[in-house]
This record gives sequence, structure tokens and C-alpha cells, in this order.
Amino acid sequence: ARDTLRALDHLCRVEGVHVLEETRVLGVDMNKDPIVVDTDRGQLLAERLVLTAGPWISNLVPSLASHTSVSRQHVGYFRLGGPARGMEVGAFPVWVYLGDAARGLFYGLPEFGRSGVKAALHSASGRSDDPDTSPGPDPEEIERVRRFLVAQLAVPVLEVVHRETCLYTNTSDEHFLIGSLPGHPNVVVGSACSGHGFKFGPLTGRLLAELLMEGRTSVPEFERVRESFALPVT
Repeated sequence: ARDTLRALDHLCRVEGVHVLEETRVLGVDMNKDPIVVDTDRGQLLAERLVLTAGPWISNLVPSLASHTSVSRQHVGYFRLGGPARGMEVGAFPVWVYLGDAARGLFYGLPEFGRSGVKAALHSASGRSDDPDTSPGPDPEEIERVRRFLVAQLAVPVLEVVHRETCLYTNTSDEHFLIGSLPGHPNVVVGSACSGHGFKFGPLTGRLLAELLMEGRTSVPEFERVRESFALPVT
């Protein structure tokens, strides 16, 4: 993910995009013409606007507050017994455990970019976390993942070598929100990806750009199900 974001940032700058890093958006007035975006570095004016604010989307679009929730995910990186080569990409699988409601949905990936295989419990409902707080990984959640691995893997789980958190922005059906803001055709929103949005980043960017500029996309697969991703009217 880090390398992808760096590459996209580089491409944007090469194409002449003006990037404002470490700039906090305080609010958006979509009833003004042009649209007014208040930031901690002053105001920006826009004829068209794309909002991709992740867990902060309901701060900028209050009508989405009752349709989205934020959940902090707790991710562990585990050193396993066995040959190190067996933990690498191509040897160790990318896997998902589709358990019942009581056990939950666990997933894991091979060792890549840092020590240890990655594993976590996918949790897209049942909680609402504050994205402006940074409590750090919950030891109990990491231990829950460790116990699952101990029960399921054929090799021993030796230690937790790293812990981290990330934020999901969720909808009740775990679908994305991609579309124009009701009453504001010059504003489109891309958010609430419920934990599975990053891999679709290039496609989502294309959809948002085409919706904003043309009012529809050139992707027939999306157009057929477009209403499933539309923003709620209220």
C-alpha cells in the first residue's frame, strides 16, 4: 500500500497536480458557487469536488453520519515455526476464514515488506470508533487472532513481532458509497469501503472522475449496479 501511494503521488505531481500535504479540511460549503472548502491553511474554491475523506466523511457530509460507522482494526504480524522461505509470497497463501457470527472472519497474508505473516479479524460492524483518537492496537484483539492461528495452523505460532491499527468506514451492507451527493451534481463522494476498498483504488478513481465530469461512467459493469452504490437521499 505504501509503495502504491508513493507511485500515485509521483504520477500526480508529474501531471501538474497541486498537492497540499498535512492540510486539514475543516468544512465544506456546497451551497456556495463556487464551492468553498475551509482548511487550516485557508479557503479553497472549486467548481467541482470529489470527497474521499475515509472515516471523516460524515464530518464533511453530515447526512452520511447515520449511514456509516467507523471501526478500528487490530492487525498482528506473527513469526511462525518452519522454514522462512515457506512464509514468503508464492509459498504462504493469502487466506480467509469464513466463520460463523460467533467466530468471525479472519484473514492472513504472507510475509512481505516486514517481518512476520499478517493476520487479523475483519470486523465491519458492531462498533463506532473515533477516528481522531489513536489508542494503538488492543492487546486482547491481537491475542484473539493469535489464539485463532494456534488452533488453525499446522506450524507453531512463535511470537507477535509487530502490531498496528487501521480504520474501516462501513456501511450496513458493506457496499461502497460511490456517486453524486443528492442535490449537488458537482460533488461526488467515494467512501465507506468497509475494509475492502484499497485494491479497487484505480477503478474507483476512474469512476469518480467520470461521474464528476460526465455524469456517468464508461464502465458498463458499474453502470448496471450503480444504484447499489448511490448515496442515500437523507
